[in-house]
Amino acid sequence: MRTCALDPRERVIAAVQRGMSHRAVAATFAVRLSSIKRCTGTARTGATLAPGRSPRFDQHDPDVLRARLEAAPDAARDVHAAWRNRQHPDRPVARATLDRAITRLG
Repeated sequence: MRTCALDPRERVIAAVQRGMSHRAVAATFAVRLSSIKRCTGTARTGATLAPGRSPRFDQHDPDVLRARLEAAPDAARDVHAAWRNRQHPDRPVARATLDRAITRLG
């Protein structure tokens, strides 16, 4: 899937809010109806319209993860992932994501 810049997304939202039909917006801005539905749904929730995913790890997570690995070195990675997801239920990670983070730690 190709992402588009932020400005066209805002223009699509503005056109829908002005009362333009989804079909007319799709024709005017050369976008798909599914993109319009996704953008309007995202805007309705108040989330950012910027392309891409929000990061699963912030700048402090590697230090916390390193401390966790030192505190429980024999625990399985699934256990570490479950622990991390309990700490951050708003930003859950899969085991594969945790594996990549551990690999980056060195």
